[in-house]
Amino acid sequence: MKIKIGCRESRLAVAQAEIAAETIRRRDDSIEVSLVTIKTTGDKILDKTLDAIGGKGLFVKELEKALLDRTVDICVHSFKDMPSEMDDRLIIAAVSEREAPCDALVLPEGQTEIDFSKPIGTSSPRRAIQLKKMFSQADIVPARGNILTRLEKLDAGQCGALVLAYAGLKRLGLERRASRVFTPDEMIPAACQGILAVQGRAGENYDYLLPFHNAEAYTASLAERAFVKTLEGGCSAPTAAFAHMKDGFLEILGLYVAGQGEATEEIREGKLRVRREDAAWGGALLAEKLKAGGKKTGKVILIGAGPYDQGLITVKGLRTLRKADCVLYDRLINPGFLLETRADCEKIDVGKDSGAHKVTQKEINKLLLEKALPGRMVARLKGGDPFVFGRGAEELTLLRENGIPFEVVPGVTSAVAAPAYAGIPVTHREYASSLHIITGHARAGRALDVDYDALARLKGTLVFLMGLENMEAIVQGLLRAGKPGDTPAAIVKDGTMPRQRRAVGTLAQLVELAESNHLSPPAVIVVGDVALLAETYDWFSQNPLARVKVAAACHAASAEKLGELLSDRGCDAVIYPCADVTPLPFSLPDFTRYAYIIFTSKQGARCFLNGLAARKQDVRTLGGIKIAAVGSETEKELQKYGLFADYTPDRFDAAYLAEGLMKIMRPEEKALFPGALEPESALLDILQEKAEHLPVYETRLIPCDASGLSDADYVLFSSASAVRGLAASAGPNGLKGLRAVCMGARTADAAAQQGMEVLTSRESTFESMAERVEEHVKNEFAKTAPA
Repeated sequence: MKIKIGCRESRLAVAQAEIAAETIRRRDDSIEVSLVTIKTTGDKILDKTLDAIGGKGLFVKELEKALLDRTVDICVHSFKDMPSEMDDRLIIAAVSEREAPCDALVLPEGQTEIDFSKPIGTSSPRRAIQLKKMFSQADIVPARGNILTRLEKLDAGQCGALVLAYAGLKRLGLERRASRVFTPDEMIPAACQGILAVQGRAGENYDYLLPFHNAEAYTASLAERAFVKTLEGGCSAPTAAFAHMKDGFLEILGLYVAGQGEATEEIREGKLRVRREDAAWGGALLAEKLKAGGKKTGKVILIGAGPYDQGLITVKGLRTLRKADCVLYDRLINPGFLLETRADCEKIDVGKDSGAHKVTQKEINKLLLEKALPGRMVARLKGGDPFVFGRGAEELTLLRENGIPFEVVPGVTSAVAAPAYAGIPVTHREYASSLHIITGHARAGRALDVDYDALARLKGTLVFLMGLENMEAIVQGLLRAGKPGDTPAAIVKDGTMPRQRRAVGTLAQLVELAESNHLSPPAVIVVGDVALLAETYDWFSQNPLARVKVAAACHAASAEKLGELLSDRGCDAVIYPCADVTPLPFSLPDFTRYAYIIFTSKQGARCFLNGLAARKQDVRTLGGIKIAAVGSETEKELQKYGLFADYTPDRFDAAYLAEGLMKIMRPEEKALFPGALEPESALLDILQEKAEHLPVYETRLIPCDASGLSDADYVLFSSASAVRGLAASAGPNGLKGLRAVCMGARTADAAAQQGMEVLTSRESTFESMAERVEEHVKNEFAKTAPA
């Protein structure tokens, strides 16, 4: 077998090619290896600097052509000379062990100090920039030619010092000429400096290069080349990168010059630590950070959201969530939490289901670093508590290694909450004085690691999280260890969710209980005498709307109140804030002309009265004007401003309000109607010239994700605009066939037009809508209950 190695003509290039040739010969002395030297563009033009010549691959193009023409079988390059983009027909077949990657200061023979009266020569803008930082008094000039030529010029007195790659000096046996070797921290080297790359043709076998290939150098090259590629740099671009293993992580140093040659020129340096397998990602990420400015660093907060019930998050957790720039959330997080975020907050679903991960744990860890690096506040919203089998510590590792500040907001763990919602106190003076939480989930490919002998001896409560899939092994392990089969036990599925279910029996019956009740993850297993108390202290199933899913569409300002009202009744509440109001500027009318002022919504009352306050007018401006309100919610809003309605109809309906006013207003009296830009037409049609419309706000529909509507038992609407808003998000026929509970006749008409089955609340309050749902649920249950 004969192998022809292509390389440049310089003495250093030949020496480097011989390193590869000798390695091949040692592996198989039957292989005949020869060198073919080729002059490259970079070798031909020596009177100009590399950046002046322009282009990429100045030292490799001719070699690559010879490889493609099959003039040679492989080529050996200084890896730092290779552009980050490569012809698809070519590959990097192997890389060498890295020679010292540092740059070296070389003085004229016999000198020990730099003569700053003469310039320092270097062939690299990257070196020139760092030298200027290091030696501000020095004049830095270009120095071209091979190493020997440049050394001759130095010794002839043409410059006071040179800066060269130390690896090149060593390979030529000239390391004694180095007066000072700069560490990578002092002067970041060029990407892949000190590494040799063997280039070959795609699809061919290069097993004979295996002894030459060095995995650690290859890993470093992935990071360094990704850094340069992301910055679109080449061999003459002012970039630098160096990666090496340190304390179990790949540490990447990078330098980037923004606005080179401009008045705003800025040298940006940074550092990043990543896992070895994430080398290329880490290099690109560091480059993106430096490109973006690289100074500001963000923060990550791990927030325990509790098992599901939205009310179980802490005050601090909710406050933090509302301020976040980006949220990464789990599969079992209550969707209502996403409505608490800012409108411009980036929301990323990283939910993991057993055996089906949308985003792997490693990818989540990387995402946290990636999103925080540019200076963003990142919330990691996790079910339960982040540190109770939540892998929270793993998610902080990359952040800690890279100096990203983080906080942990503890959450309510399902190990306590799920049993509590099932009526099971995990401790009790008469039954259990200790609690033991065990993971029932094994790492992929491994057996469950549980000390059953120790657990069997414990007299307290055992709670297994994520254990349903391994329940048979758990039960058998406890029984073999001596735990009595008649020990009380329970399974709680979907703990704290409205669809929560519970099965109680004995330890020996657990597997059968799960199968007969069709229980699947997520579920919590409770083993201990406290399981006997489930029926005694059951409170959750007594909620009037337990296991009922209620969606509610409302104005954004009402979302929190309505969500709390429904959740307190035990239902699965999904709130859609699908409409909002924008106050409109208005001129103050002559209030002496009006006997009544009419409010058909709390939004109209709020925008009108706030508009008065903005003009430094208070309620005295209204003088003796009487106030008419369409319903109790509007009345409550007026009372916040110290106003009480003189007339409210006994039915929440604008037309009914207008008809009532027609009966009590004298013929000469007029009414002012501050309302929406598109007003209640029924009211104006009835009152006609007796009412003057004043637009004080405009309704804006808010797009929302309506994908969770299909399985809702009821959809609540507080206004006709809420119906329009949800219909716009649900799409054509998206609401058809669903059961609506509406506040007022106009809202009911809008829902009916969407093809919905309509129920109307008896009063114009959120409470009345919820009561209408409860009443309907009871009636439906009575119809289906056995006689």
